[in-house]
Amino acid sequence: MDDRWKDRTERKLHDFFQSINQPYKVFEAESLQTFSQAIEEIDRQQYRTLLVEELLPREYKSQAFYLIAFFTVLLLGSAHETEKIVR
Repeated sequence: MDDRWKDRTERKLHDFFQSINQPYKVFEAESLQTFSQAIEEIDRQQYRTLLVEELLPREYKSQAFYLIAFFTVLLLGSAHETEKIVR
């Protein structure tokens, strides 16, 4: 391998992307036409739909509702007993 290639920025970038297992595509624009083609390809890639499936942990909310129901029953029970005393 050529020593000049080892120290180039492109080589360091290539090594970085390989180390994180991230696929990438290199665009090299030597003319206005190749630059335009590269921009069009990037534009096509940017507008592709990305579907992501995300698993969310289940949140148990039953305990809160049981607590609300318990206090409601206590409130109704105390109101009923208060009504008995007043009569």
